[in-house]
Amino acid sequence: MPRREQWDIHEAVILLDGLLRCQEKIITRKEAILSVSKRLRRMAENRGVNIDDIYRNVNGISFQMSSMESALAGHTIMKPATRLFAETVSIYQNDPMRFKKLLEEAEVMIRGNQMTNEEKFMTWLASKVTPAQLSELYGTYKEIEAFSLRTKVLKRPLFETLDYQTAKKVQQTIESNKAFRIFHRKNVSKCIAAASHYCKYLKELQETQATPPVAAEEKRSISEPDTSPVEELIPVPVSGQSSDLSDSEKPGVNDDIPTMPLDEKIRRALEEECNGNSYGTTVTFLQGKFPGVSAAEIKRILEQSKWATMSFGTWKYQEPHIDVPAATDTEENTAPTTATGKNEIHVVDFENIPPLVYTKPISFSYFEEATDGLRSWTDLYVKVFSALYEDYPHLLSVGASFTVNGDGRVELGDSSMVHTMVAPKAIVTTDRKPLFLETNLSANNIVGKIRFLLNLCSVDYENLVIKYSSTRAEAKTNTDRSPVQESAYWESPLLKAFVAWMLENGSAPATTRNYTGAIRSAEEYAKTHSLAHSVLFTDEHQLAVMTASDLFADEGFVAYNKRQHNRFRAAIAKLLEYYGVDSPFQRQRPVKSEPAEEQHAPKISIDVALFRAVLISKFVRGFRMGSPLDMKKFRIYYEAETGQALSMQDDAIEQAIRACGIEYNEKVFVPDAMLPAELREKLFDTIRESFAEGKNAVYFEALFRSFSEPFLDYYVYDAEMLKAYIAFYNNGEFHISNKYLSKDAVTEVNPLEEVKAYLVTAGRPIETEEICETLSHIPSRKVMQILGMNSEFVHNGRSNGKGYYFHVSVVHLTDEDLENISALIEDAIADKTFVSGNELVEMIEARYPYILESNPLISMMGMRDALKYHLGSRFSFKGNIISAPDRAISMADVFGNYARTHTTFTMTELKNLTVEMNSTVYFDAVYDNSLRISKEQFVSKDYAQFRVEDTDRAIARFCTSAFMPIGNIREFGTFPDAGYPWTTFLLEHFVYSYSRQFKLLHAGFNRECSVGAIVRRDAGIESFTNLLSIALGESEMPIKKDKALSFFVEKGYLARRNYSDIEKVLIQANTHRNRKGTK
Repeated sequence: MPRREQWDIHEAVILLDGLLRCQEKIITRKEAILSVSKRLRRMAENRGVNIDDIYRNVNGISFQMSSMESALAGHTIMKPATRLFAETVSIYQNDPMRFKKLLEEAEVMIRGNQMTNEEKFMTWLASKVTPAQLSELYGTYKEIEAFSLRTKVLKRPLFETLDYQTAKKVQQTIESNKAFRIFHRKNVSKCIAAASHYCKYLKELQETQATPPVAAEEKRSISEPDTSPVEELIPVPVSGQSSDLSDSEKPGVNDDIPTMPLDEKIRRALEEECNGNSYGTTVTFLQGKFPGVSAAEIKRILEQSKWATMSFGTWKYQEPHIDVPAATDTEENTAPTTATGKNEIHVVDFENIPPLVYTKPISFSYFEEATDGLRSWTDLYVKVFSALYEDYPHLLSVGASFTVNGDGRVELGDSSMVHTMVAPKAIVTTDRKPLFLETNLSANNIVGKIRFLLNLCSVDYENLVIKYSSTRAEAKTNTDRSPVQESAYWESPLLKAFVAWMLENGSAPATTRNYTGAIRSAEEYAKTHSLAHSVLFTDEHQLAVMTASDLFADEGFVAYNKRQHNRFRAAIAKLLEYYGVDSPFQRQRPVKSEPAEEQHAPKISIDVALFRAVLISKFVRGFRMGSPLDMKKFRIYYEAETGQALSMQDDAIEQAIRACGIEYNEKVFVPDAMLPAELREKLFDTIRESFAEGKNAVYFEALFRSFSEPFLDYYVYDAEMLKAYIAFYNNGEFHISNKYLSKDAVTEVNPLEEVKAYLVTAGRPIETEEICETLSHIPSRKVMQILGMNSEFVHNGRSNGKGYYFHVSVVHLTDEDLENISALIEDAIADKTFVSGNELVEMIEARYPYILESNPLISMMGMRDALKYHLGSRFSFKGNIISAPDRAISMADVFGNYARTHTTFTMTELKNLTVEMNSTVYFDAVYDNSLRISKEQFVSKDYAQFRVEDTDRAIARFCTSAFMPIGNIREFGTFPDAGYPWTTFLLEHFVYSYSRQFKLLHAGFNRECSVGAIVRRDAGIESFTNLLSIALGESEMPIKKDKALSFFVEKGYLARRNYSDIEKVLIQANTHRNRKGTK
């Protein structure tokens, strides 16, 4: 049996790295343990250690991770920290550069002599492009990777992604995503070319069936989907590691010159290789010349030398006197939050939405389930939509536009659509399917969208109560901001660096102060007006650009800026100049005044062919209109091409350039250079074939998607650009509309009718994916939008994770059948004022079984909604509740009415009602209409016999501070008689409904126990989130998510270790603790 190996520092850093990624929620603890085990076992194998099934296995790593967790926490949690683990944590906390280097060395040990995918790709790329092009392309990959990870296109770093389809999706995203093109406008063409090269590289790998040059676990990613969130931890870039062998002990190191130092041998080898290879070489290549030397040792020598330099993934030789300056670290700036003062509370009236400028949402209640602690209108919108989506996923389809006519931008998209959205926010779904909601909206737009969604889902306005307050005073002053927050803002490293840059560039101190104050005021305006983005001082420069765009798209801010004599515009432009990004509101062409004597100057004859030749050869990715840099380049290239300098004015040159091609996204492209002739012919042949097959229209979006792969190597980036390209070559062959092509102008194009015709012909429920594939000439998001927004298309539920729709005509119902069913509904309403959908279907099955027998493929939900289509004018259909049209009843009404009309009932009976109604318990409605006296028993409110003042005094004896967990009161000997024995449930109901001195704050009522807090009404604690943050801040519990949730459950504030706003609680608790001076 192999002897037990002691842990070393490199193994320890791998273990700590796994724990950190787990705590940062990048991966789960189980995934971290599995990954660390795999990596350490591989490290041992590469070291030549004889390992068995026990060596560094999952059980052992789980045990050791508990020890490392204690080291990181600074005290024992489950297993005491070892001396090695404590040392590792100390290095991580006090010497991050050394920790990074140790981690990089460990990665080398794990990988062994294997060449990384990045190294292989760079070697491949060096054979395809010039050294200058390699230099330009290399720097773009980090930008592509960062954007793709942030938008969820990539799940792992770019060079660990070996799936060609994923890489192609990355390329399509950066080509078509407007945000990416705005933020990277200076090098977007290089980014597109870089992504294209990586796609070609991966395609060659697939075609040659080469094994991907990465870890064994990654080999499956070319042909198999990524079913695990993390196959192994994301490795960091490789760095050096010292060797334990002296130079003379290492075999194979230029044995013919045994006395030469190792670093000199490596220097000579690198110089010799670079003399014949201008692209440089890799550590792996050099290791092949010195097989007894580790890659880490070679890399250490290269890094410490003055004759080697790393450039674009390869090492190159340089003269020893050349020094390479070290990069400087940057510090992260955290934008402060501002506190909201107390203001008058309002409730949104969906029938008459008021102006919501200078307002902020406080809370909302959806079917009496309250959510508070809202950060903004955007935060409210995301949470309200998530609640609606949980109940009505069949009505809220991916690709939908939440407008009356259903025709507009995508407002609910999946990961394939997120690149088309301006400000997408992830929403929580029960099936964990990643969906994104468009949030680039004003406060009034958001409330309007919510009203539309309520109407779409047939949810009564009364079931969504939104409370908000006016923040007009906040917009004018900052008096509510704490001194700590104010100081933190002005002391932030990012702000100080900006001030220093302005002073170094000649700005006066007064100007500098004016600019920083203006930027602060602009951020405050964005926050108080609930703009989608509100941060300017940030390391995320793209976020600053988006904030600037939002501000100058706001009419109120534009007017404010004008009153301030463009003070904000100048300050923000200066900040964006400091960031090195283009200002989104300063891209206006300069207006030049022409001298009077030139007004009658003779017209200049322009040879457009020469202009076109220059554009094709030098501006294949487009000439940017209004760009002084592109204009300067054009003049230089034109003179080089023709031998004559251009004497024309810039405006005249731009006019001539416009005549050479098509203008798209502020650029002019020459169509001849956008696609080759054979691909253009194939494109037009496809359009002609579609019309020959009887299709009335071909949508540009669907056409672009079908040609997305052939377009990868050329210069058509999205559907809009494709439309402009087709229009240039069309010559009247087709009629071009905004979103589609048709055979002629009189052809009637109606995608709704095409969807209808298909489903009517099918005569059965069809899977949504099949519908989209059959109608591929219509964009899939448009198809889903049509299905979800028109009641004649009925959702039949989900089967095996797939949704199905049918046309209402598929259900066989005669007029007599509808009359019979109407009679059933009327009888049920007369008997108990409403009937549920499943009850109705059961009555139909009992009275008219032939109806269900003749529709065997129609589900209960499908039958109910088909009847809603036919009988919606005669009855009210609210979700699963059907009632009289003049007395629309919601599910909350059902539970409230049940409680009100029963003098006594039990929790078991409520559970039976939920089964009968296919619903959950609406506790707020129950508590408002009854009295809970124990865990199981409810009685009529008429039976309540509370002596309120005496009971409040009894509670006050226990609640001696601002609040206390309700479960802390277990003895009721001092409580006055209430007609029933006192229990925590009776106490909970008293505080909720009757107390004058106290109120109940909680996450919601619970079937099994009473949780939450009794809070003094004069304590100034308005929300449950605020209460939890105070409770945590005043405790000695570490402010960490898992610890905090356990603390709340243990103390009785929560029933389960789950709370939606836990992150906000942690932030507020930390602030509270800092103010109190608690360590």
